[in-house]
Amino acid sequence: MKNIVFLITTLLVIECRGQQGFSFSYSTNNTLGIDVLAREGNNRLHFGYSHQFNGQGLNTENKKKEGFTETKSGKYFWACDFGYSRIFFNHLAVHSEVSIGASKKFANFKDDMGELNDYSLITCRNLAAGIGLKLGYLFKFGFEPFIGIHTLKKVEFGLRIF
Repeated sequence: MKNIVFLITTLLVIECRGQQGFSFSYSTNNTLGIDVLAREGNNRLHFGYSHQFNGQGLNTENKKKEGFTETKSGKYFWACDFGYSRIFFNHLAVHSEVSIGASKKFANFKDDMGELNDYSLITCRNLAAGIGLKLGYLFKFGFEPFIGIHTLKKVEFGLRIF
């Protein structure tokens, strides 16, 4: 998981060189999010990606293998986030967001002999969609902490950097 977070962060920083800002967020249900934004006056457009880390393995399979024992099952989602925010009174940012992605049910399996890699079996795929609202405070020196609520991510908090 650390390698994925590092890779996403590196790609985001490279991509955002032409943008006017980016943000990182974390939610109470183990969802990590990244976001880029463009600003024109007091209006901002946002595009982001969210991924829930709920104990699923990085290696996934579509068919159960012999010689493996189920260790855990659960559900996770990923989503593309589209948003609009407006800045009021030069400091208060109100950000609305729509998220569309996929929800997957999984079962983790462990090798009984300990010789092969563990994996996750995806048992069900569904559409995931949600909406959210965030409030932030824009500081003059280039950052904005925010907190919000979202139907998929639950309570979310993070930091925007300009």
